[in-house]
This record gives sequence, structure tokens and C-alpha cells, in this order.
Amino acid sequence: YFDTGSGFFHTYDALGHTGEPIITEELKTGFDVISFSGDKLLGAPQAGIILGKEECVDVVKRNPITRVLRPDKFTLAGLEATLLLTLDAASAAQKIPTMAMISEPKENLAKRARRITSRLKRRCPGADISVIEIDSEVGGGSFPDMKIPSIGIALEPSMMTVDAFEKRLRGCPVPVIARIEKEKLIFDMRTVLSHDETDLVAAIVSVYTDVP
Repeated sequence: YFDTGSGFFHTYDALGHTGEPIITEELKTGFDVISFSGDKLLGAPQAGIILGKEECVDVVKRNPITRVLRPDKFTLAGLEATLLLTLDAASAAQKIPTMAMISEPKENLAKRARRITSRLKRRCPGADISVIEIDSEVGGGSFPDMKIPSIGIALEPSMMTVDAFEKRLRGCPVPVIARIEKEKLIFDMRTVLSHDETDLVAAIVSVYTDVP
């Protein structure tokens, strides 16, 4: 038995050499059973996946606890859709949100950050907003400390404390989670998909302009 960790089916240039086992390669090494996560880097719904020799997997299936742990149909549908995208590395990098975030080139992040910053400066007069270079933390599974170069938007609110601003962002109709560094809110562009940009701007503007 071997637990491979995050469910890696391909190598990705953005991650470099991670040392993370590749599922298809581990299946060829002779282990009776291997397991990995359906979420994390695979990008599917949260699930535990077991692969291996038929006789070994059958033993697991007959265990009474399997009935308690079996996934529902929504989880299975999401897992199937993700695995179909995973058949092709390029498709996975573009269409699975987790891998799209990790794989997006830094220059694309910078371009999107400048676009958002321009919109915010027009709608939040006097705001201290800037584009900065940061590191994204992959986190989870086998990558708790791995960092990828990224681009962030830094916002220093003047009308309230940074903690109060961050708390109000989390209470928006579309909650926004930012990190706080040196009394500034940092929005990591690697965690903002293109179709989320409008919601991000709307949330920041609503908090900035709605001062009690």
C-alpha cells in the first residue's frame, strides 16, 4: 500500500520538480493498493480515492465502513468531470480551477492586476492601491511550504483599520478573503479567476464607499 498524497497525474512547469508521485507511474511499480486525494491538486470535490489490484479493492468494498464513507452522486459527478479533463495535461491546466491558478503566467497576473487597480482607483478616490510582487503558497497535502511567484494588489485603507476592512469584505454578498501584511490588505491575483474580477472590484468598492 502507498499513499501518493495530492493526486498528481501530470507534471506542471509552474510547480517545477516537486517530488510528488505521479499516479500513472506509481500504478506501474507493483503496489497492491495506492490512495490519493480527489481534492487538493487534482482539483475535484473532496474525496479519497483508492486504486489497485481487483482482489484488494474488492476487500475494501466489502468492508461495512465503506457504506458509511461512500460518496454521493454529486461528488461522483464532479469527480468524473474533473478526471475527464485530467486526461490531457493542457486541458487540465486551463480548465481545472486549481491548476489554472497555479499555471497562469506571472505576466498575465500582472496585466489583470493593473486592470483591476485602474478600476479601483477610479471608484475609490484617494485610496492607496498598488500592484506588488508576492509569493503564492500552494499549501495542503505535500506542498505546505511551496511558493510560486505571483502578483498581488495591495490596499491600505485610511477610513478604518485593516482588520475592520478585511472583516467587512468577508461579510459581502460574495465574500472576499484577503491576507494582511504590514497593515495592508493583499489580494493574490493567482487566487482570482478572470470571471471573478468584477465581484472582487464590487466588494472592495462597496466596503470602501460605505463608511459608517
